Amino acid sequence: MAWSDLWRMGRTSGAEPRRAPVGLETDHAYLCVRSVAADGERHLMQYAVADDLGSVLLSVFVRSESPVGRPDAASRAAVAAGHALDSQGLAAAMRLCRGLRLTAFGAGLSRGLLPPDVAASLAGLDCARERFLKVARLQGLRLAPGEPADLNEARRLVGLPPERSDDAALRALALGGLCRWMREHAPLGERRSFLG
Repeated sequence: MAWSDLWRMGRTSGAEPRRAPVGLETDHAYLCVRSVAADGERHLMQYAVADDLGSVLLSVFVRSESPVGRPDAASRAAVAAGHALDSQGLAAAMRLCRGLRLTAFGAGLSRGLLPPDVAASLAGLDCARERFLKVARLQGLRLAPGEPADLNEARRLVGLPPERSDDAALRALALGGLCRWMREHAPLGERRSFLG
């Protein structure tokens, strides 16, 4: 029997396809939020959460009202295209993060982009940039004022390759790589509790 026949049978029987629950098998999870497009009326954002094992636990696009920029045909099409969630849909999708301690590069900004009930349900939101500054100084790295400005700059400063994609899921995985580097180079007494 072909897969299409099995799918059709499942659809006509009224049975919902089964999906295994998403589970976190590590103590470390990473959040990345990126702006995709704005048309002056709406804003399209991508939210992603990944773990240390290379699993992307969540990657969703969210559409919200926004007064950013002036609309043009390309940005209007980008915002309107695809299946994007609204803020309630984002809150539902991020239920898997309840009780988790997430790490973001720039936690203050990331917290502000989360729905308030999602932010309140987290065990914490750690800032990888702040921790990077401490670990880099302990490693003797010379940082100019304002460095690192972003995740890729931090990765470059410690010899890790940049993440060339803008995709939030791939950036969350790249953040995980930077945090592993920091755990390996943190003082021994702090490694166990660091960012997790």
